[in-house]
Amino acid sequence: THGRNVLLVMLAALLSRFLVYLIAYAMRRFTGGEGGFLETLKPLWIHWDTRHYLNIAENGYTAVGDERLQLVFFPLYPLLMRLVSALTGGDVFYSGLAVSLLCSAVSAGLLYDLAAGLYGDRIGLLAAAYFLLSPLSVFLCCAYTEALFICLTLAAIVLLRRGHPWLAAVCGMLSALTRMPGVIASGLFIIAAMGKFGEGK
Repeated sequence: THGRNVLLVMLAALLSRFLVYLIAYAMRRFTGGEGGFLETLKPLWIHWDTRHYLNIAENGYTAVGDERLQLVFFPLYPLLMRLVSALTGGDVFYSGLAVSLLCSAVSAGLLYDLAAGLYGDRIGLLAAAYFLLSPLSVFLCCAYTEALFICLTLAAIVLLRRGHPWLAAVCGMLSALTRMPGVIASGLFIIAAMGKFGEGK
């Protein structure tokens, strides 16, 4: 039952993200925009930091010109965009969406698993629902780092709780290569070590 619920939550995460895409497209058409769904996907979703991640994925980092300011963007996400673009015909925008959608689904599954393990299935399902219904979850649809960061951070927590500190450490390190707050994951290991010390281990 638990494993089935994890899969259902992951499926719900994917369906909810596609629903957000459809709502954005419907609003565009309602306000007089033209074009088909796929034709308008890029104009609707390439904004703000997405442009920087696309540029880094395509061209890498540079230390000259205005693009030198892109050094503030951490490397893991654009690297994954570049690698996955081999499956999207070289289009880093769609590879970025693919990474974000996959990580959104895994994040929802991990959150359910964590909350259900602590408080039961009902709370696990509620946690996943709140996660997917939050207005800020719109960023999980974008070519942004949020989905990857949440996925890796949750993975570190779940693995650490299950007694896999080295795998958890790898996820924590990758989280820190995605966004600066990822360094906070090191605090989880300090807390866990203090707990073991308290147990005399």
